[in-house]
Amino acid sequence: MGQAFGHSLGDPNNWAYSVTWGFGGSEIDQSGKVVINSKETIEAVKFTVAVWKDCLDEGGLAWDDSSNNRAYLASTISATINGASIYFVAKRQFPDIAKVTGHAHMPKGPGGRFYSIGGQGRAVMKYSKNQQVAKEFLRWFMDRPQYDKWMAANDGYVVGPTPYWEKHALWEKDPKLAPFKESVKYGRWPGYPGPPTRKASEALVKYILVDMYAQAIKGMKAEDAVKWAESELKKAYA
Repeated sequence: MGQAFGHSLGDPNNWAYSVTWGFGGSEIDQSGKVVINSKETIEAVKFTVAVWKDCLDEGGLAWDDSSNNRAYLASTISATINGASIYFVAKRQFPDIAKVTGHAHMPKGPGGRFYSIGGQGRAVMKYSKNQQVAKEFLRWFMDRPQYDKWMAANDGYVVGPTPYWEKHALWEKDPKLAPFKESVKYGRWPGYPGPPTRKASEALVKYILVDMYAQAIKGMKAEDAVKWAESELKKAYA
């Protein structure tokens, strides 16, 4: 298998957040208090170290979001955590690999199943001279007729924000994509179960959780790696 633990926004953070939540850990609680230093987080780190030793490609500490894609398509790994992009490229360029590729949800942990799948924010700048037009465009674009076409054009690479989009016709075109239609059910934002904030974004882009796992992989005791993350998160959430 292959998993990135480098400093790129997607894959490393997806593992770090999803696995932490899956074991029942979290950066902060609902009030915003840093609670990363817990037995649940320590177990998540120990699990990750064990998986690393047993089956993850040793290059993963330097991997970015594209490394696992390339490794899978080169047949140097047989499984990875990713969106549908690898499969789309395989269908176009590596049909033999596409034939034997499937998708499934990540396993549930003791705390449940969660994904850090990100999201797309659309904003209108206060300094814009066309604010009203921009707002009208966003309302138009997010209306069902337009959003329907956008979903279809993405062919399964993106998921809708509500359960309605699980019924979209595109999911019937290729059964291998079926697990993705449900992924939004398990999606959470950085800082969950606290609110999405600038402080949570700071922790995300500083790769605090990613580095917590990476340091343990490189030999730091799980307890010490979690204590380090606690110290860094307190700075971010101060």
